[in-house]
Amino acid sequence: LGYTFALMGRKAEALGKLDLLQGRYRQGTASAYDVAVLYAGLNDRDRALEWLEKAYTDRSGGLLQLKADLMFDSIRSDARFESLGRRLGLPPT
Repeated sequence: LGYTFALMGRKAEALGKLDLLQGRYRQGTASAYDVAVLYAGLNDRDRALEWLEKAYTDRSGGLLQLKADLMFDSIRSDARFESLGRRLGLPPT
């Protein structure tokens, strides 16, 4: 929902969902991958990639769909995204 709010330009609502999601991450009930998705929706490339790195450290299952997940189209061209894909053993885009 936060990602959709971000795409709709409803930034305040997206940021509210982001706060909620980060709280859930700290409690262990949400994944870093999900937080990265929301940051990608907000066009915050650096934070999206930072959270993808956390997802990598956490061994998040969501990373298995990284190359196919359309929600990361805005950061797909970033060298850090490609580097993560290589470390995961995924084919280049």
